[in-house]
Amino acid sequence: QEELSASIREGIYPAMDMEGLLFVSPLKRCAETASLIYPEAEQHIVEDFRECDFGEIEYKNHEELQGNSDYQAWIDSGGTRPFPKGENPEDFRNRSVKAFRKLMKNA
Repeated sequence: QEELSASIREGIYPAMDMEGLLFVSPLKRCAETASLIYPEAEQHIVEDFRECDFGEIEYKNHEELQGNSDYQAWIDSGGTRPFPKGENPEDFRNRSVKAFRKLMKNA
């Protein structure tokens, strides 16, 4: 949080017109970060801006996943297969882009 606070003080984040819209993912850390950067702004949660579901490899490093055949199949695919018991990266991209296009159309 110290690094974020320093970035805010340095003016790294663009100013926001309070009549503008602030869209956030449904994740708690996203909403909390947005509140720190733009404390006066009303947040609009966009469900499809949630992060990709990494399934069983979430919070695990390469060493921890050694010997996991599903993980190895994902690696061998060049990351094009769905994450083991998780989301397909292409589906994630399509979901995010579709939500963004919908926002732009309605803005």
